Amino acid sequence: MSVFEEACYLSNQRWVASLPTEFEPIQFSIKHEKAMKILFDKMRGGRYHRLTRRVTAALIAAILIVSMTITAFAIPASRDYIIHKFFERSMYSVVNGEHTEVEDIKIAYIPAGFEVIDHYIDESTAYYEYQNANKDWFQVKKMSLYLKTNIDTEKNNYQVINYKSKSFISYISDNSNAFIWNDGRYEYTITGNLSNEILLEIADTVS
Repeated sequence: MSVFEEACYLSNQRWVASLPTEFEPIQFSIKHEKAMKILFDKMRGGRYHRLTRRVTAALIAAILIVSMTITAFAIPASRDYIIHKFFERSMYSVVNGEHTEVEDIKIAYIPAGFEVIDHYIDESTAYYEYQNANKDWFQVKKMSLYLKTNIDTEKNNYQVINYKSKSFISYISDNSNAFIWNDGRYEYTITGNLSNEILLEIADTVS
């Protein structure tokens, strides 16, 4: 199963789980009941069978279209990327990545106790480094799509991790956990000595 197919599957699972399971009983009018009885009598007599099959097929097609539309909106935009493997490293690059001036980073979730100890921004890169009293740290970088990121794969290979319908490349950088991804407009990396779970929670809120 591809990353896109898995994202569609997870999105549809969440959508189905969100649907109500209990409904209030529907009371039809006497006029409605009589009209339906007449229709069913005609169908039992052999009339409208062809029309019913066509209507059923149209309804199924409509349901599939709506489902695909909901899935498309639920999956975050992401550009295709290539990872070139060399002898001691690999290189992540977005396919046809163009230069876009980078805006400052927004991080909605920062673990308690962490404070900014370094920050810079230019036209192609924005960077923040956070640290707490225990010297735990993490760095977040936001880059223009035309830039390429080196991945240290001399001793550890990278892997694809799906988290909350986003796809991340997970790797080890200087004995620290690291992730790289793109949202269709920018490329991002997050690195730190925190667990993968915490880094992914932070990464999910970065924009």
